[in-house]
Amino acid sequence: MKVKKSLVCMSLSIIGIIPCTNVYAKEQKTMPLQEKEQLKVAPNSNYIVTKNNDKKEFDKTLNYLKEQKIEVKTAIPEIGWIEIKKTTNKEKQKIEKNTPSKIKEPSKNENYKEQTLENEKVCWNTQWNMKKLTLHPENINNSKLNNITIGIIDSGIQPGYRNMLKDKIRYTENFVPQGGFANKDNDEYGNPNDMYDRKGHGTAVTSLILGTNYMAGIAPDVKVDEYRVFSKNGCSTSWVLKALVKAANNGDDIINMSLGRYGIIDGSYGNTNYNDLPEFEALTRAVDYANKKGSVVVVSSGNEGLDLDNSNQIVNYINQTNPGISAHGQGKSLIASVPGVIQVGATGADGSRAEYSCYSKDTVYAPGGDTIKTGRQNPILDIVPSEWLLVFGGKNDKDYSFATGTSFASPEVAGMLAHLIVNKNLQKQPNKIKENLQSSVVQNKGLKNVTLDGILNLNKLNKVEQKFVMPFAS
Repeated sequence: MKVKKSLVCMSLSIIGIIPCTNVYAKEQKTMPLQEKEQLKVAPNSNYIVTKNNDKKEFDKTLNYLKEQKIEVKTAIPEIGWIEIKKTTNKEKQKIEKNTPSKIKEPSKNENYKEQTLENEKVCWNTQWNMKKLTLHPENINNSKLNNITIGIIDSGIQPGYRNMLKDKIRYTENFVPQGGFANKDNDEYGNPNDMYDRKGHGTAVTSLILGTNYMAGIAPDVKVDEYRVFSKNGCSTSWVLKALVKAANNGDDIINMSLGRYGIIDGSYGNTNYNDLPEFEALTRAVDYANKKGSVVVVSSGNEGLDLDNSNQIVNYINQTNPGISAHGQGKSLIASVPGVIQVGATGADGSRAEYSCYSKDTVYAPGGDTIKTGRQNPILDIVPSEWLLVFGGKNDKDYSFATGTSFASPEVAGMLAHLIVNKNLQKQPNKIKENLQSSVVQNKGLKNVTLDGILNLNKLNKVEQKFVMPFAS
């Protein structure tokens, strides 16, 4: 979806398409706190996960499918994941009997969503989030960051912004197949070069890292790889898995995923035998694979205000947002609760957890914007919401907007990790990156806040005049 009037996700609103030199907000429609969208199903697929992440098991399963002339749509040998054309119950039983694998159908709870709620140097004065991240903006620019690459798994990038960034974009690939999500997208042809951002979300996420001529990004000198996994209508598990493995194989130092959903990993939906354990296992393998390749994976925590350590809250949320699905068992966030990721929640301007931000004992925080003061249901429409974040990408592929969400806290942390890597010489050392991140956080309001000054050990320095060096030449 383009950033015209709003960036829509689990619970999302954007107010305003703005020129930085004359800040105002246009009236926008807002989404309710819990968007009541019935999640769709990929109707013509089954998923197979090998019981162990073993190449012999994978090859045996793949050979069996070939012998049985069962169409394979997607095969990811690195994590033992196979998506096949929908099979009969008899075929399912034969697959599980004759291969070291488990098989399941996609559930009605499969669609991943972006974790977004929704010009000159004067833009810096609007970027309160950047001022919270550093009192020393001269440190944002660092030529050593040219050797760091951040992979962005999202909805693509708008062509105008892509042209602006030029060689800052190292690699792009589209993982949305022909027909898109549940064959609902008539504008999807499976072209791997189709990076057009139909939501505007990936463009906005990228802008918080790289900035523009008039807006500061937290790491404007890094390179980015863009992986598109969203169509207009949704995002499927296989696309996310393929993109994550590809980003690891491409050697991305940091992988940002501002997306997610909730699933049942021990239990089922209704009276069926189906749950989301295969996806959770595959995501766990994919993150582990990325870590072993030297990539650190950063994900947004979600926008439903849930305690991710509380399984019952997640199960209740699944049932509330999917009437009749009858989920029961252990609930988990996919991908925020997967072992090995850096889970990022959102704060408002005072450093407190934003009321929409999901959280757990493992969460670190960065500015994502506050919706209490401006009001999610009844926002102040005649002024710019002072505690929402400035992002780029919108109408005519050139506008700036205000938005909130953990989607935007996550790329801020991803960008700051690039600084951490070059400052401590930690390239391809994800475990040490995580350790150093934990030791650099700033405790505020009982939360572990990530700041650039904390990462660069500048917290004890006196506040300096905030001089801003534009990330691009005018």
